[in-house]
Amino acid sequence: MSGALISIAVVQVLTILVGLLRAKGLALLLGPADFGVASTIDQVVVTLVTFGGLALPFTAMKFMSHAHSQGEASFQRIASGFLRVLTGLGLVTALVASIVVVLFPTLFGADLASYQTVMQVAVLGVPSALLLIFLVNTFAASQRPAVGAAINLAGVAALGAAAVAGAWRGGLAGLYLASVVAAVVTSIVGMGYVARKLAVRWRTPHAGVLGELRAQPSILTNAGTFYAAMCASTVAMLILRTTVLGQLGATAAGHLQAAFSLALTVGAVLQPVSNLVLVPLVNREAPAADKCDSANKFASQMMVLLLVGALPVLVVPEILMRLLFSSAFVSAASVLWLFVLWQCVFQLMYVYQQLLVGLDDILFVGVMSVAGFVAALTLGSPLVRWLGLGGVAIALAVGMTLTGVGLVVRLRVSHRCRISRRVTWRFVGLLAIAAIAGVLFAGPTGLASDTIMARVAFVVAVLGATWLVLAPEERDPRLWLSVVRPGE
Repeated sequence: MSGALISIAVVQVLTILVGLLRAKGLALLLGPADFGVASTIDQVVVTLVTFGGLALPFTAMKFMSHAHSQGEASFQRIASGFLRVLTGLGLVTALVASIVVVLFPTLFGADLASYQTVMQVAVLGVPSALLLIFLVNTFAASQRPAVGAAINLAGVAALGAAAVAGAWRGGLAGLYLASVVAAVVTSIVGMGYVARKLAVRWRTPHAGVLGELRAQPSILTNAGTFYAAMCASTVAMLILRTTVLGQLGATAAGHLQAAFSLALTVGAVLQPVSNLVLVPLVNREAPAADKCDSANKFASQMMVLLLVGALPVLVVPEILMRLLFSSAFVSAASVLWLFVLWQCVFQLMYVYQQLLVGLDDILFVGVMSVAGFVAALTLGSPLVRWLGLGGVAIALAVGMTLTGVGLVVRLRVSHRCRISRRVTWRFVGLLAIAAIAGVLFAGPTGLASDTIMARVAFVVAVLGATWLVLAPEERDPRLWLSVVRPGE
C-alpha cells in the first residue's frame, strides 16, 4: 500500500473542490433561505440512510476486511451477501419514508411540512445512497483504497453536477429530481464496475448474511452498536439543524450549512483517509500493541495535516465565505473558528474510536458515541438561543470531548494503550492556534493592507513553529508518501 496515502489525499482534495463547487452553485441559485432548507432536507435523507441501512455499509467494512485476508472466495461471498441485504433495505426504507412523509408531514419538523412534495422526491435517493457507500467501502476492504476514493470522487461529481443543473432549471424540486436520477444511474454503473473488478454480484453462489451470522454472531452485536451510534449522530445533526431553522429562521439555517461546509473541509481529506487506510489496517489480524502504535503514528501525522488544512479557514474566514458562497453568507464567518475547533476534536476522537473498533471493543464505542451526541443535543437548544450559530459548534465540541475522554480512558485501562505525548501536545497546540486565530481574525474585518500583513505573518509564524517541532524523521517527504504500517 506504499504511496496510497498521498494518492487518496489528492483525490480527496479534488472531492472537496467538487463539493465546494456544488455548494457555491446552490448558494447562488437558491439564496441563503432555500439553501438552508435544502441542507435540512439533505440531513433528513442522511438520517433515513442511517436508520434504513442498519449501519451495515460500515459494519460490512470490518467483516469484508477480515474476509479478504482469508481469500478472494470468502471476500466475494460475504460482500455479495451484504450487497443483497442493503439493496432490500434501501428499497424498503424509501417506500416507508414516502408513506411517512405523506401521513406525518411534520415528523421532521413543522418548518419542513410545506416542502412535502420536495421531501417525497428526496427520499427516493435512499437506496442509491446506501449502494454508493457500500461500493466505496468494498474497494477499501479489498485493499484498493485509492480506487474507492476515485469512485467516490466520480459519484460526488455526477451528483453535484446534477444538483446544480436541477436547481438552475427547477429550484428545490429540480435539485432533488435531478439528484435522484443521477444517483440511480451512478449506483447502477458502480455496481457493474464492482461486479467486473471484484466479482461481487447480487447472484454470487452461496452468498448471504444469514450464514455469516451463524458463523460469526458478533456481526449482529457490532451492527447494533454501530447502528445506535450512527443514529444518535444523524438524529443529533437533524435536530440541531431544525432547531436553528425554527429558532433563527431559514437564512440562519443557510448560514449554518455554510459554516458546516467550510469547517468540514478542514477534515474532509483526513476522515476518508482514516476510513480507507486506518480502518482496514486496525481491523486486520495483528497484535493490539501494533495497532495502538499505528493509530498513534497516524494521529501524529494527522495533526500536522489538520493544522495546514485549518489555517486558511481560520485566517481568512470572511473571504472564503464570500468566495465559496456569496456576500449574503459573510456574517457566518464570525463563528467559523468555533466549528473548526469542533472538527479538530472530532478528527482526533475518530482515530481512537476506530482503534477501539479494531480491538473489538465496539459496544463501548457505541455507548460513548451515543453519550456524546446526547450531551450535544441537551446543550444545543439553549446554546442556540443564547449564542446563535456558535452555540451549535460549542454543543458539538463538548459532546465530542466527552466521547473522546471516555475512549482514551478505556484504551488505557482495558487495552494498555496510551495516547502518545506527541499526539497530545500537537492536539493542544492545534486547539490553541485555532482559538487565537478566532480571536484575531473572526468576522468581516475588510482587506486593509495591515490586516493582510497580520494574517500572512500569523501563517508564517505558525508554519515555522510547526516545522521546528517536527521530529527529524518527519521532515523527510517520503514519510508523507507512505501508509503507516503496524510495528514501523
